Amino acid sequence: MLKTSTFLIATALATLFAAPALAQSLSYVGNAPTLGLGEVGVIRFHEACNDTFPGSQFCTTEDIIRGGASPAIPDDEVAWVHPIVVAVEDTSGQLVLYSGIIDTKLNGTVACDGWKDGSSSVFGMTIMSNDGNFSLDFCDNPNKISCCKQKGGQKGK
Repeated sequence: MLKTSTFLIATALATLFAAPALAQSLSYVGNAPTLGLGEVGVIRFHEACNDTFPGSQFCTTEDIIRGGASPAIPDDEVAWVHPIVVAVEDTSGQLVLYSGIIDTKLNGTVACDGWKDGSSSVFGMTIMSNDGNFSLDFCDNPNKISCCKQKGGQKGK
């Protein structure tokens, strides 16, 4: 029984420490063309990336943050990026963490309500070329799609 417990604990720890290394395996490779507004859906975003950069997928904020050396974002381009966790300054000046779920403080979401709403009443996360920063944009703006690929050419996480 002790051997089994020790094995399970060791396996859990190995998995825990290996997870950040796996998360770092994707990096930004470029932007796929605009498909439409923020209502296109994650699957179509993944398909557009794979069509443009074979083996790539729609980037998350985590992919871009942990991706290491990546090509520069082309000038004057804004691209959708899927938020994992985002810090946003609220109206009182405090930093608040948000994810892609509905949030009343932002009058919508930071992922176009699950990438299904192309209206001007909700927001989506973007990455901007002029400064490389994450920003929010209204979901009725047609932006390109940020694409990430595993280092070494394999797809996915």
